[in-house]
Amino acid sequence: MFSITLRFPDFASPPACRMNSDVKNPLASRAPAKTIERLVWLDAARLMAMGMVALQHLITICDVQPPRMLLGLDPGQVGVAMFFAISGLLAAQGKQGHPVSWLSKRLSRIYLPYWIAVTGVLTANYITQYKPAPLSLVLAEYAGIVGWTHRGDIIGVYFWFVSLLLFCYLLAAAVKFDRRILPLLVVAAIVWLRWDVGYASNTLAFLTGLSLGQLGMRPSFKWTMAVTVVAGALTIVVHQGFACVSIAGMTILTTAIPFSLHEQAEKVIAKLSEMSYHFYLAHVPFYLAADKLFPNHLFMVFVLGTAGAMVGAVALYVMDAYLRKGIAALLPVRRGLEPEPQPKA
Repeated sequence: MFSITLRFPDFASPPACRMNSDVKNPLASRAPAKTIERLVWLDAARLMAMGMVALQHLITICDVQPPRMLLGLDPGQVGVAMFFAISGLLAAQGKQGHPVSWLSKRLSRIYLPYWIAVTGVLTANYITQYKPAPLSLVLAEYAGIVGWTHRGDIIGVYFWFVSLLLFCYLLAAAVKFDRRILPLLVVAAIVWLRWDVGYASNTLAFLTGLSLGQLGMRPSFKWTMAVTVVAGALTIVVHQGFACVSIAGMTILTTAIPFSLHEQAEKVIAKLSEMSYHFYLAHVPFYLAADKLFPNHLFMVFVLGTAGAMVGAVALYVMDAYLRKGIAALLPVRRGLEPEPQPKA
């Protein structure tokens, strides 16, 4: 008798996109080493998404007209839809434990580096007096709800992404309580397109990943392709917002790629994927600073801004890791008081 636990990371969590099986039994010390299958192409898709978002911010800062890449979307819109699709797919895999426990872990992964980044941005804003910062705005920034409460006045406009991501994780937690509400959420998001295309379409991308994730870490190729094609047709015939659903399907199709890369290359991609959220939180201020030095000089802003953003992402990643370890040391898990899990056949 033994139990098999599958653990999967979410979009904002440090572990790379991978499948992880732990075999637990009374003879754990003699158990074979756990096998890990890295979904390297999902990691690569996340890096591609981050690259497109950074490109969008770069060309916007340099006053360059962004190109339309796919289904009428610019690079940033494609990248964000990919992010939400991956996040939804991985959220569907974290089935162990109570939904509230699952949600608390996801929120901790999002909030800690976010608070560090927000503190830096608000400090820079205070020094430069770039935007007014009333107390209500500051509190909303730290709460991660500024994308809902102060959408036109956000300090660090790109933080809207975190507000929507938190909302999507609340939806995922609700689905973990009762999966029957998932179709209702999809319908509600489609109706929402009428009033807020940006937020609704990315919520649909998340729900697409969450829905296909119910089929497993590697959803059926036929089902995923069907969703991609139908959503593409709906984009042309019904509403532009369905483009994000089609992008989500294309992203999840990477799980069906049948070949892998060299082990060392996969490790590098996995590590970079771990830091994609930290890069997102850090990159815009560095591009803005580079543009101040070389106004509208695309190449110089790219070189200096990207180099600075990489350093900032590493620093944020290290601070996040050390703070997390410190918090864990202050709040040790009292395993002796936890009930023993029931074995499963």
